[in-house]
Amino acid sequence: MSNLILKTGKVKVGRHTLFRKTTEGATFVVNLKTGLYYTMNETGANIWAAIKKGKTVHQIAADMVKHFRMDRKKAEREVAGYLEKLGKEKLITFSHR
Repeated sequence: MSNLILKTGKVKVGRHTLFRKTTEGATFVVNLKTGLYYTMNETGANIWAAIKKGKTVHQIAADMVKHFRMDRKKAEREVAGYLEKLGKEKLITFSHR
């Protein structure tokens, strides 16, 4: 599935998803339909911010390469894997542009 995600155009926030950053710096996302919530580390928060800006999967991976000085292939694998998890939880959707 991760290879399919890399071929995807844009990633969008799901209809029933709420993203918040607390004043203490914690970041979390809630599926309002299921009531389940997930906390995020710095990398997850950066990916989520890129999703909200309407970036493509490849643009998000490129951001990770710059920000964390990662190898491009590793960044693409990690971003695709993370997005796959978010998709399974119905927190995001994928479109082909």
